[in-house]
Amino acid sequence: MPARDFSALHGHGLSDQEIAAQEGCSVATVCRWRQRHGLSANTKRELVEGEQWQEVRRLIEAGEPLSEVSRQTGIFVETIRKFAARRGLEYARAYRRTPAKEVHGTIGYGGYVELRVDRDGPYGNLIRHGGKHTGYAALHRMRMQDKLGRQLRPGEVVHHIDGDIYNNSPANLAVFASERDHLDHHAETGVERCKEARDRWR
Repeated sequence: MPARDFSALHGHGLSDQEIAAQEGCSVATVCRWRQRHGLSANTKRELVEGEQWQEVRRLIEAGEPLSEVSRQTGIFVETIRKFAARRGLEYARAYRRTPAKEVHGTIGYGGYVELRVDRDGPYGNLIRHGGKHTGYAALHRMRMQDKLGRQLRPGEVVHHIDGDIYNNSPANLAVFASERDHLDHHAETGVERCKEARDRWR
């Protein structure tokens, strides 16, 4: 694959996430390109001024979920989350979490919610274990497949943006081309699996 050149987009102040979305590649690909060229990341923190951050704080304190704060301000959700965390601001969540029993599922390997599906059905390709005719597929992978409108490709990894593996809202899910890209993203953003999810799996 030929080397990519994101110079123009980076020069216009776009963040790694924005460049990746525009070019149809992973954030990790952009990050590696930037590091090879000795460039620092363009962050929303550098692009927004005090009045916008005051608006972010106002919306958070008014009880708006991060997705809505992002929509109204144009600031990336994870940037807002870090802003809130640094200042000890409690923020609302825009979803109702998915207990396994509510969707008639179970907690499978890794602590993820899983549902029993037919092997010859639309989610048969996602089955990891089960019987001859049915098996269990991870709910977050099923919802990402619905969001994409296609089957997940071999090696693609579904990522929970806020680190909460029980927040299976489509808005909280992203897809990476490989586990390597997924791990690079975690290393870059510092977002980890939420404590509750870790404790629940132990």
